[in-house]
Amino acid sequence: MLNVIKAVFNTRTLVLVLAVMIALATVNSYVYDGEIQVNIEIEGIPAKTISTEAGTVENILADGNYAVKSGDVTFPAANAKIMKNSTINLKRMKNVVIHDGEEVYNLSTTASTTRELAEEARVFIGEHDSLVLMETGNSGTVVDGGAYAVKEAFPVNIYADCATYPVMIAEGTVAEAIRLSGVSVDEDDLVTPQMTSFVYPGVEIEITRVAVVHDTQTIAVPASIEYRINKQLAPGEEVVVQEGYDGEMIIDNVITYHDGVAVGYESNETVVKPWANKIVECGVWNVRRNDQNAGAAVGTVNGYSYSKVIQAKATAYCDKGKTASGIQSKEGVVAVDPRVIPLGTRLYIESTDGSWSYGVCLAGDTGGLIKGNRVDLFYDEYDECIQFGRRSCNIYILSD
Repeated sequence: MLNVIKAVFNTRTLVLVLAVMIALATVNSYVYDGEIQVNIEIEGIPAKTISTEAGTVENILADGNYAVKSGDVTFPAANAKIMKNSTINLKRMKNVVIHDGEEVYNLSTTASTTRELAEEARVFIGEHDSLVLMETGNSGTVVDGGAYAVKEAFPVNIYADCATYPVMIAEGTVAEAIRLSGVSVDEDDLVTPQMTSFVYPGVEIEITRVAVVHDTQTIAVPASIEYRINKQLAPGEEVVVQEGYDGEMIIDNVITYHDGVAVGYESNETVVKPWANKIVECGVWNVRRNDQNAGAAVGTVNGYSYSKVIQAKATAYCDKGKTASGIQSKEGVVAVDPRVIPLGTRLYIESTDGSWSYGVCLAGDTGGLIKGNRVDLFYDEYDECIQFGRRSCNIYILSD
């Protein structure tokens, strides 16, 4: 029995030892034998990419011909082991001189930028001051042996939401000044000057809040009646050739507000249900004489005998082209509702008080808005139509 137990123990021990050895061999191979890609950055700027066996940061930098000197800082740390593709950043120790008026300060730093250098030098420069290279007057990368001057901060006012937000800043863009103020800006807001503009003493930054409101409504579109001339029909005869049906459209009224004040309006229409006009064909009345004009005279107007007078509302139009009766539009041709005044009827139109007169004319056209006791008078000029507006009139049906 003891021999059996020893055999089992030895077998299990052997399996365990072999598993540990394989695991160690795998790890060692991964860490030391496999090549990895490492990106090397100097002062945060990409310098090169090398293929190297895994090792410490210091060894990998040495493989890339970058020796770590006293005072230099690496990220990760110099003694850290790199086991997979990664990035190493080396920041050199630099000796610089800072001039603040008559004061001169010597400083050893690993700062890569003048912004970082200014943060390290806050003990002897202002809270919001910045540093620039004296040789160029510009901020940017810190160089070993460089001389830097203090650029004093100045006040900048930011106006937004009926309030003023003052900030102190020495250099930077409008966007940076707004960030310092803590004011939020949406992508639709208007900023003056532009966000990418550089600030300067005396600049004022204005933020205009922009809001776009949609007022959407669905409306019904009623069908209208379209009259067409059919010379095959008898005068006064009407035939419905197409029944009309109502439609539907969505109207989206878009209103743009600047700081709560409406500054823009746009209306967009989308047809969701098409509509169709009712089409009625009607016969052509004899232009020289028809039943309307053949009535017995009941009076005269300006020397013309008439058989009937209709009180109506008159408007004006100047759309040139072929009319519903087939003739060209011109002065002396008016649009009527053929259910009230048949096409081809000779008319005389003047105001109810006699202050103006359109004179003798012909009912030769129709219009979608000309319904009932309404008439539309043709004028050659658009200005005449606008000046005419809408007036009351008497329509005399001439009897001769």
